[in-house]
Order: sequence, then structure tokens, then C-alpha cells
Amino acid sequence: MTNADEIITELRISALRRVAGVVTFLALSVVLLWVSVQRPPILYLQILMIAGGIGALFGARAVWRSGADAVVLTAAGLHDTQGTPIAPIEEIEAVDGGFFAFRPSNGFTVRLRTGASLQWRPGLWWRIGRRIGVGGMTPRQSGKLMSNLLGDMIKERATQENDPQR
Repeated sequence: MTNADEIITELRISALRRVAGVVTFLALSVVLLWVSVQRPPILYLQILMIAGGIGALFGARAVWRSGADAVVLTAAGLHDTQGTPIAPIEEIEAVDGGFFAFRPSNGFTVRLRTGASLQWRPGLWWRIGRRIGVGGMTPRQSGKLMSNLLGDMIKERATQENDPQR
């Protein structure tokens, strides 16, 4: 294992939060489908409720699958345990975990230098263009730790880039 592959910290959804998220989606699906069948509203609303109920089933599946994964911070950057690169360290421009930041709950936002493809792991991380949100269903302390460590790594990189003797 090289130094770049060494895990600094990891952000994982707890089993209880994972089950709670799936149960919430399943409950939403049951309610939408039940109401659309038992007390059918206007036809287009009934179709919309059925589509929402089926969508909630897919949401439950997505939360269950992403809950088995984790976000990992290494010297090379952020990636998940399946090996999907989220944000290479050289592409990260800034990390924001402040109170007024547009970020997932219990998480932080990463701004990249260049845009990347749209990706989403419900409750764990999402990427839209140059912005990445990490967190959601994850513990607050772990998200804060990862945010602080990543911010320190970015400051250290900026110091090394600005140091003319290196």
C-alpha cells in the first residue's frame, strides 16, 4: 500500500440510519400507492401518485445500496470504497462546512477547479458540475473531522505551491 492509498479517515452511514432511511422511503411508497388506489383523486394526480410511489421504491433501493458504501479520504483525495474517484486532491479548490454553506446535513461541500460528471449516492455524496456534497445520513462528528482534515490538506498544498524554495 502506497502512502497515497493509506486511509486517513472514512465517512460511513450507520446501520440504524441506513435502515431508517429505507423505512422512510418504503413508508412514503406505501402511503402514495395506497391513497392512489383506495381514494383515487383526479386521474392525472392518481398517475402522479403512482409514479411517486414507484419512485420511492427505487429511492429505498438506492439508499440501501449506497449505505453499504463509504467515503474515504486518502492523500490522493476523496473516493468511495468501491473505488469511484470523487475528488482528486489536486482538483479541489475549496472545502466549505460552515453554517450557511449549501451542503448536505452533517456534511460539507467541496468545490473543484474543473467540472465533473453528475453522480449521486443517496445519503452519502453527490456531484453536480464543480460542486460535491459529502454527508447527509452520516454522523456529524465524522463529517466535521473529514472536512477539517481535507481543509488542512488543501492549505498545506497551497503553501507548498506558493513556496518558491520547493
